[in-house]
Amino acid sequence: MVSGPILHIALSGPFRTCFDYLPPAELLTSPVPGCRFEVPFGKSNRIGILLSISEQSTLPPSKLKRAKRQLDAQPLLLEADIRLLRWAADYYQHPFGDVIFQALPSNLRKWRTLRMAKPAGLRLTQAGKAVDLNTLGRAPKQVALIQTLMKNSAGLSKIALKEEHAITPAVVRSLMKKGWIEPCDLQTQPETPTAPPKEKEGHPLNPHQQQAVDKVSHYLGTFRPFLLNGVTGSGKTEVYLHLVEAVVARGQQALLLAPEIGLTPQLLQRFRERMGDKVAVLHSGLADGERERIWQSMRCADQQVLIGTRSAIFSPLPKLGLIIVDEEHDLSYKQQEGFRYSARDLSLVRAQQSLTLAAGEQAMLFLNRRGYAPMLTCHACGWLTDCPRCDARMTHHRQQNLLWCHHCGHQQRVPQQCPSCGSPDLRPIGQGTERVEESLQQIFPDTPLARIDRDSTSRKGSLEKLLAQIKAGVYPILLGTQMLAKGHHFPAVTLVAILDVDQGLFGADFRASERMAQLILQVSGRAGRAERPGKVLIQTRHPDHPLMQLLTTKGYDAFSEVALQERRNALLPPYSHQVLIRAEATKAEHPERFLNQILEAGLKIDGAANIEFWGPVPAPMERRAGKTRAHLLIQSSHRQPLHQWLEACIKLIDELPQSRQVRWSIDVDPQEML
Repeated sequence: MVSGPILHIALSGPFRTCFDYLPPAELLTSPVPGCRFEVPFGKSNRIGILLSISEQSTLPPSKLKRAKRQLDAQPLLLEADIRLLRWAADYYQHPFGDVIFQALPSNLRKWRTLRMAKPAGLRLTQAGKAVDLNTLGRAPKQVALIQTLMKNSAGLSKIALKEEHAITPAVVRSLMKKGWIEPCDLQTQPETPTAPPKEKEGHPLNPHQQQAVDKVSHYLGTFRPFLLNGVTGSGKTEVYLHLVEAVVARGQQALLLAPEIGLTPQLLQRFRERMGDKVAVLHSGLADGERERIWQSMRCADQQVLIGTRSAIFSPLPKLGLIIVDEEHDLSYKQQEGFRYSARDLSLVRAQQSLTLAAGEQAMLFLNRRGYAPMLTCHACGWLTDCPRCDARMTHHRQQNLLWCHHCGHQQRVPQQCPSCGSPDLRPIGQGTERVEESLQQIFPDTPLARIDRDSTSRKGSLEKLLAQIKAGVYPILLGTQMLAKGHHFPAVTLVAILDVDQGLFGADFRASERMAQLILQVSGRAGRAERPGKVLIQTRHPDHPLMQLLTTKGYDAFSEVALQERRNALLPPYSHQVLIRAEATKAEHPERFLNQILEAGLKIDGAANIEFWGPVPAPMERRAGKTRAHLLIQSSHRQPLHQWLEACIKLIDELPQSRQVRWSIDVDPQEML
């Protein structure tokens, strides 16, 4: 058994899965998704991005290698960035390892970034500031360099000195030898020596422009796409400027995409005239070092506005509040080779994914399965955690280190190794609320989460306390079972996700789909109960199932009409009436034998010809709490003859030879076939 966390790391290249590693011997900080690691791969070492952390690996312990070292103390990519990149890789069917590294500046993907980068700028030393320039009459280039650096005390980049001031490397070396200048880290200082332009006030808007600004401004803080339709010269850029200024005033960031590099200088000039050094530009024409500097400044929210071409859609913007796609119809937004993504379409996805938590709203996830996982399995031999008393698996409750049957209540400690073959490689299958909670805490490490199920609210008063804290806004993320779905009013909940609803589509009970639809309707009612609009996400492996399509596109009324027609055709309730006779016993053969005796006697009762008999058959869960169980279903299209038959049958049951060897019951109008 492997002890400690497993790092799931993405590597650059045509890899559609991540790779598992043990943590390095020394860590800069606790591993956080989005940090880079140096890892062994084949006969060499490579750079990888940490995607997630878990306690399980698909590899046997002997195959796991240890990462060499952690390269970043803070994540380069946040969970929202990784989520967008994963979506893009899945949608465009491109290897995730390739996608995630294309989102990084080239300096952060190359091997040379593992070495300490040389300082990118130059500044005067104290000795250089004291130089008498009159003594340098024969060295005008040295004078020019000193004078330029005197005007820019924070330093200038070597690129700017060379390209804008014609300072040659030989001049730089001469002053370095004299000790008059020294290297410096520019960090987020601008590459050009000129001071940023002073901000100007905006132009008055005409009625059409004002209407557009007002309409979009009303929905800032929520997801709402708009199409701004206007001919060239109609004033769209002025609308952009007013909207971006409104977003910046809210303390957020804005992204403006332009289709070509040639258009960005015009936009940049207009925006910098109005907003000064709040604005940055990012495109492929920049030097690698400059691209990395801007990328980092946006990641740290040091600048509020980013203007860029297609690839800027992947830039980290932790306070993103607005995305503008200028000339959205332009084909340049579609990458035509390699990773063939559309920046225009991804802008919609990114804006949508940025909804809920950033707006101070709450998200609710519903999963009607408590515990960590529905079962454990041995990866070596396939052993499963079968309940010794039921035809069911025991649920893995990780926090209590228990295997627990939710049908009969049987509990036992989680074994250290497989009881069948002795392998220590035991793995959870499926997910319960505990496991979803663990995943959410990894994705949103700084966001408080409340889990409400029977396990988390077992102490007296704990449920009431949690509900009060939820209503007070303490927990932005809510996770729970039906306990969370029924009868509670959470006005800040605007997003509801219903996980794993497929059992309702293929359940043994004909009412399974009805219950699924009612559950979806009930849980969906938690979203958007106040003035804020709500959204519901449903997780299913069968989105094309006719009933699921009907429910999600036309609503419950249309769903119920189709479901009723199916029952009418099959003569199922409410178009027929049922009685279920259940029997259970310790000896496996007794229940069916007893029900067969009822069937034989019942067929002789007057009126039996107008009644249908289904069974006897084993119950869907044949063995429960150590007893074997069987069912006999009796059905009629008319209620009165069914009850007359049942009244006569009950009088005969006590006289049957097997009646004292089983425990039996009669369920009129049964609601469950368990």
